[in-house]
Amino acid sequence: MPFRVGASIPLLIELSCTGAVTAVHYNSRSIAPLRLAAGECQPFYAAYRHFGELLREPRFQLRILLGNGELVVFDNQRILHGRTGFASARHPRHLRGCYLTRDSVYSQTALLQRRVISGEPR
Repeated sequence: MPFRVGASIPLLIELSCTGAVTAVHYNSRSIAPLRLAAGECQPFYAAYRHFGELLREPRFQLRILLGNGELVVFDNQRILHGRTGFASARHPRHLRGCYLTRDSVYSQTALLQRRVISGEPR
């Protein structure tokens, strides 16, 4: 049974008006109870569980071990990401997040391009 777009189904895969994928939202630890009609519960959760299983398949994963001083940058709406378990008495994990809004990145990029093109000093 295909799911229709509506208020009762959470927005997990976001599409543009042309049908292109613009974002994927998945966090199995924080999904709230859904307001689904009785006949939609079983098919939705079966599909959701299958999607979660696919995400854990190695063929759909890229694993990178970061060294000291290395960082990773990604678009939080275009990349599903996570991290594996880590345990070390000698090497504590240090994780720091930095979040930017799309509008601020696009705006700053446009301003910098204008400055470069016009030869305006920094």
